[in-house]
Order: sequence, then C-alpha cells, then structure tokens
Amino acid sequence: MPSKRKIKAREFVYDLRLGMSNEELAEKYRLSSTGLRKMLRKLVDGRFVGEEEVVSRIERIEEPVTRARGLHERERISGSRFPIYDLYDMGAEYYVENISETGLQVLGINVNIGERRTFVVQGYAFDDIASFSFDAECRWVKSESRDGLSRAGFEITDISEDGLRGLRALLSKLSPGYESAG
Repeated sequence: MPSKRKIKAREFVYDLRLGMSNEELAEKYRLSSTGLRKMLRKLVDGRFVGEEEVVSRIERIEEPVTRARGLHERERISGSRFPIYDLYDMGAEYYVENISETGLQVLGINVNIGERRTFVVQGYAFDDIASFSFDAECRWVKSESRDGLSRAGFEITDISEDGLRGLRALLSKLSPGYESAG
C-alpha cells in the first residue's frame, strides 16, 4: 500500500488564509473533494484553524460528479483482472485489478497524478454487457512493483447514465452478491 502524502498544515493554513478558493487548494495539494473536506476537518480537530473559519468552505465543497448522480462508495471488487483501454490510445491495453462505483486501480499504465483519462470497457469481454466509457482522474501512482507492472488509482469523475448501467452490470458480474447503491 502506498504511503500517504504529507501536507504541511502551516503551509495549507497560510494558503487558506490568503484567500485561495476550495478549487485552488484542491488543485495545489492534489486533493479530491473528499480529501479537501477531510483536510479541513483535521485542521479544525488539530486546532490549526477555528471551526468558524472553515464551516462555510466545507459546506461549499462540491461532491464529485459521480456522487452527484447518486452513487455511493461501495466496497471495491478485486481479484478479476480484465482489459481496459484509453479512448485516445485504443492500441494500449491496460488491466483493471480493483474496481468500485467510484474508482479503479489500473495496471501497466504510465500516468502522473492529476492526469485525466477516458477509459473504455469493451463489452465483448463479458458476453452480455454493452461497451461503456467514463472519465477518470489519477489520484495515486505506484511505479513498478514486484510483478514489474506500474499501478495507478483513478477516481471516476464523469460517467453517463448508460455507462453507469454498464459499470453496475460489470460489478454484478464480477461479484454476484454485489448490490447497486442506485
């Protein structure tokens, strides 16, 4: 498991008090909306800032697009590797090792944190599932492991209703006991 990134509280508080927006803070410190919310809570809990300084910021943090569509975090499904493709480089084949409604772990991909990709799952690999695509943003990278493959974690940032149905069908196929949140 990759070690967690360290963010210096004093530097973060300085930027916060300089008037950086939530979006600017999230981009500078490479935080998802959930990560930003947790960081602000930790600052209050650690008494680096007062609750009154951040309560309105916490309320204004936008949920990721996938959550706005009614998805909820689910336990990841792992153990079944399957191919996935980058829409803009269909010749490159990567493999999914773990997947949930909100994110996935991709093997064999060279990417940097913050990069966005549009992934395609080819339905023919699963008999009765239609092909679908979604946008995702890289949240972490682990260079070559013991098996020689690099790994990257992506947060799903946008998915169509059809894509969501395809993803849920895939999750159900990979884990027969899986139940959708929506």
